[in-house]
Amino acid sequence: MDRNLKIETAAKGKLQLPEIRQELELYEAEYDIDGSPLWHLHDPISNKYFRMNDRDVQLLALFGQKESRKLQQLNDLLYHGEIDKEELEELENFLRMNNLVKADAAQLSYYETQYEKSKQQDWFATYIRKPLFFRFPLWNPDKFLDNTLPSIRWLGNKVTIYLFVLITFLGIYLFSRQVDEFFSTFQYFFSWSGIVIYILALTFIKIFHELGHAYVAKAHGCRVPTIGVALIMGWPVLYTDTTDSWKIASNKKRMQIGVAGVSVELVIASLSLFLWSVTPDGSMRSAFFLLSTTTWIMSVFVNFNPLMRFDGYYLLSDLLRVPNLESRSFNMAKWWIRERLFGIGIEPPEHFRPVLVIYAVSVWIYRFFLFLGITFIVYTFFFKALGMALFVATLIQFLVLPVLKEVKVWWEMRDKIKWNKYTLRASAFVLIILGLIFIPWQTNVPVAAVLRGQIADLYVPEAGQLISMPDVALADEINEGQVLFEINSPQLERDINQATARYTELRWTQASQGFNNNLRSQARVVNSELVTQNEILRGLLQKNEQLLIRAPISGKIVDIAPDIQVGDWLPSGLKIATVVDETDRDIVAYIEEGQLDRIELGMPARFFPENIEHGVLNAFVRSIDLVAVTELDNMYQASTFGGDLAVREDENGVMNLVNSHYRIELGLNEPARLETQQVIRGTVVIEGLPASFFSRVRKRFVAVFLRETGF
Repeated sequence: MDRNLKIETAAKGKLQLPEIRQELELYEAEYDIDGSPLWHLHDPISNKYFRMNDRDVQLLALFGQKESRKLQQLNDLLYHGEIDKEELEELENFLRMNNLVKADAAQLSYYETQYEKSKQQDWFATYIRKPLFFRFPLWNPDKFLDNTLPSIRWLGNKVTIYLFVLITFLGIYLFSRQVDEFFSTFQYFFSWSGIVIYILALTFIKIFHELGHAYVAKAHGCRVPTIGVALIMGWPVLYTDTTDSWKIASNKKRMQIGVAGVSVELVIASLSLFLWSVTPDGSMRSAFFLLSTTTWIMSVFVNFNPLMRFDGYYLLSDLLRVPNLESRSFNMAKWWIRERLFGIGIEPPEHFRPVLVIYAVSVWIYRFFLFLGITFIVYTFFFKALGMALFVATLIQFLVLPVLKEVKVWWEMRDKIKWNKYTLRASAFVLIILGLIFIPWQTNVPVAAVLRGQIADLYVPEAGQLISMPDVALADEINEGQVLFEINSPQLERDINQATARYTELRWTQASQGFNNNLRSQARVVNSELVTQNEILRGLLQKNEQLLIRAPISGKIVDIAPDIQVGDWLPSGLKIATVVDETDRDIVAYIEEGQLDRIELGMPARFFPENIEHGVLNAFVRSIDLVAVTELDNMYQASTFGGDLAVREDENGVMNLVNSHYRIELGLNEPARLETQQVIRGTVVIEGLPASFFSRVRKRFVAVFLRETGF
């Protein structure tokens, strides 16, 4: 019971208690965890339940007494003890705050205060929270449930349950004989008709899920006033109002109501698995497939999740015997944090249970990242403006507002906060964190890099037959210009012969122009064609020269294409070998835009290879590109090949960098001869200018924001 609200009594110095509303209902609840009796006070107008302890219920009998003498006489008659005036005032405050007393001057004043507060509601709740989270009541099913419950009670008897179990095992047996056919059904749903069937099946099972809650609640004597749709960040979720279940004293019965929805889905799934096995191919069989697989699995994971206010939350609440689990755990976690920080010595809101603190912190973390994920999905698959708006709303809802509210509470408690071991420890911790965030103590700039030699790849210039290949072993040195492979291309030979014959014919025609008037009149055309044919022949001869594949650099030949031998026919463009000069190595790295202003030419650096056997190498910054690169020129650093740079590969195989990077090259301080490995992946750490964690995050955030808001 919340007793934080204070309302002054009507007459100063004279105790006057208001009268309790006569339509309120009192139900006995289960005993508390410590064995003390508990009660539920029901307001039928607002359909709210309030849990009260035995002492509060005893004090309710005193309300309505106007004179202190009669108040004391009634107390002596009923309870034989002294009246605790402060306890009565706290109970009065609680009753007035929840409108459980008859109207009087003090209650009217409270109404007016609440009305003024409602007009001054904070902008965030009005414009963001309410549009994202609201409910549509659709139907009052109470009379329908009353009329139909007798006809379905048999579904809950033992014979029916045993029959469902038998059908389940029979369905599993039939499924085991058609496993491949069962899972091949997934392919059907990658179409518009499949999506429609999926939506219809999901709607069907969710309706029966809610009816499961409603019927079990009605079977236990509860009123079910509403079934409706709740929108959570635009996602529709059916809900059933089973608030009346709080009048049930048994936790076990309330848990039956909570688990009823998923139980219905599991029964439907078992029946659907059996029906899928005996139904011919078609849309009905596809629907049975969905009902037996994806729909109930998703429901179990969503509805049984206690970190959201679905079925799992209420089941955990009943299991722990903690009504209003969320608010009570949040209050307990806030109290625990304040005590750890300040050691004020305030009594906990209730008996301390570590599980409540663990639950509250888990909810905070889970919901923050859940809504952040929803924001990312909206941003990626819908439109960016809405995604950015939801991102800001998520930060405000789950980070900014809670922190500001808690800091406000700390400020109001400032008179109680004294210097002690808790405050000293908290202050030291805060100072350390602030120092780590804002002091520019970091000078190292780690960058993904590769160490490579001078590399030249060899490709087949024209399709043809391999007539010679190198005799040298992979470890042997080769010289620049040395012939390594020779290709014979019959098609190129034919093209050269035809071009040569045509060129010879044109030369003869040109030479004969002085003896023939007809040829002389065609002189301009013949001369032009002769120039063109000369260029064609020269190009073909150059291609023929390229069939002698020479080493473009001195070094070693590595990575000869496997399974090629003399006599094989090779396609054009095939990579057949690589030549690497290991005596001339350098380092290529790609640095993020936000880190670019921290490095300069000549800065020292160290290269740490992935394989530590190669050892650490000293280097220096040799060049820095002035323009950001969009394409990655090697696969070694691409994320798709295990590298550290995020890339998206397009339909042409080009690896486009996701984020903005600048290419830098680093020279080695000493020669590095590292066996025959041509490229070594690793990280280069540059001794750059100092920068704080905050400045780096700010630059990255601004860069990402500017990039992503380029709609």
